[in-house]
Amino acid sequence: MASLQGDARHTFVRGDIGDSALLTRLLTEHQPGAIVNFAAESHVDRSIHGPGDFVQTNIVGTFHLLEAVRGYWDGLPSEAKAAFRFLHVSTDEVYGSLGPGDAAFTEAHRYEPNSPYSASKAASDHLVRAWHHTYETSWAGSPPRYSSPASARPCSGTLPTRSGWRMCRVGRIGNGCRRSMQRRKPPE
Repeated sequence: MASLQGDARHTFVRGDIGDSALLTRLLTEHQPGAIVNFAAESHVDRSIHGPGDFVQTNIVGTFHLLEAVRGYWDGLPSEAKAAFRFLHVSTDEVYGSLGPGDAAFTEAHRYEPNSPYSASKAASDHLVRAWHHTYETSWAGSPPRYSSPASARPCSGTLPTRSGWRMCRVGRIGNGCRRSMQRRKPPE
């Protein structure tokens, strides 16, 4: 964060993803063309000892963010609506656990969360999908999934595009997502 101090393209706001008024104010003030949601309570062990924070941030917080973004998006002109992007970041933990000889997860695997953390991320994924289909938004869809750095077999993530979903490798997802959102095209 220190490297961004003084950069006019960056504004740091300490806030809560569950603070609807703050989210609405920031959207109105900054009028973004894209949002990447990295907000999450993480770490399986912490979720076992204190699942409430995970439910509040990962599920309820995602709900508040989706509602604020939907309100903002509804007010945009047609061209801005079509160009707007929302990227919700998830985890491969939503698919459960891999055994030593198991193949890597893919987007075709069914959800099998095994901890309060993975269950809360699965629930937030389902909310994003539901908002996309229910409100017919062009901006929300299937989330990219990150693997634990300790994972020997990371799964791929996806990026929403106008024509469907685009797979991108976990190792390149950060830069790929940034470039994709800037160009409004999927990563190479």
